Amino acid sequence: LAMVQEELSKVRPLRDGNAKTVEQFADALDVAVANLIELDKLNELDNGTLYSNMLMKLTDTIILTIRDGWMISKRKSL
Repeated sequence: LAMVQEELSKVRPLRDGNAKTVEQFADALDVAVANLIELDKLNELDNGTLYSNMLMKLTDTIILTIRDGWMISKRKSL
């Protein structure tokens, strides 16, 4: 688990309009999820330290976009 956190800490924070940072973030997240599945620790992404560290890599704009998308999908399912 420490290895996963260390690798994710190396990822640079995302910047709005910079596709390269989004790509690097997505690649690192893919590897992290695969490692967590292998370690049977996928629950580490549920509001834990790892989750918080990943949120710190996102910009406010990206977080709001994700939240808005989530809220729209919730409304549609009601």
